[in-house]
Amino acid sequence: MRVRFIYSKRNGACFVPHIALAQMFSRSASRAGLKLTMTQGFSPRAKISFAPELPAGVVALNEPVDMFFEFDKFNKSIPENIVDLMNDSLPEGFNISRVIFPPDDSPSLGKVCKAAEYLIRIINVNPSTATPPSHYERHLPVSGEAVNARNFVSPLTKGRCQLADREVDFINVEKIDDWTKIIIKDPAQNPIGGLVKFMISENIISGWQDINIVRTSIGIYDEIKGCVSI
Repeated sequence: MRVRFIYSKRNGACFVPHIALAQMFSRSASRAGLKLTMTQGFSPRAKISFAPELPAGVVALNEPVDMFFEFDKFNKSIPENIVDLMNDSLPEGFNISRVIFPPDDSPSLGKVCKAAEYLIRIINVNPSTATPPSHYERHLPVSGEAVNARNFVSPLTKGRCQLADREVDFINVEKIDDWTKIIIKDPAQNPIGGLVKFMISENIISGWQDINIVRTSIGIYDEIKGCVSI
């Protein structure tokens, strides 16, 4: 049976690389006394799937992970305290906030995660830049004002950012105090690392050490509510 956990990773947990998450979650499930479903073939592995990966160092607040357990759903043998069991077994910095039981015919995470919402904050201006990055700050909307991404100019070039050989569309951009909230389409194809590289190329920052990034949510964009949720 597929169980979808919504978890966060904060503090030092944000530095755990994406490639290590499957092993970490499977070991935590084993410590919790839960039996995972294994894949078929010569090298069976626990059936676990995640949202599009994040670079190490990016905090995440609402990340989905699908884990497949050997439960008999007809006998309702899923522990009522499964969230507590998992949280007690996860490393420090990881925390599951809720659990979802997707229908058998529901799409996979790869098909659900079509948009991602980030909070971005510049903490150090590139020292090689003679003046502050006014071409970035000047065109940000005022605090709390949501704008259409097409009106958002440099460095996102009117709602689009040229990354390598493609353009990335931004669904929405909003300034919240000293943070900028950005919703990006297709996070699997448009990872946040590409935007950071673009900002480095524009001399806005000199590297990852000059920026804070939080992925607040990932999933489907709700045009009416203006938010992303799984």
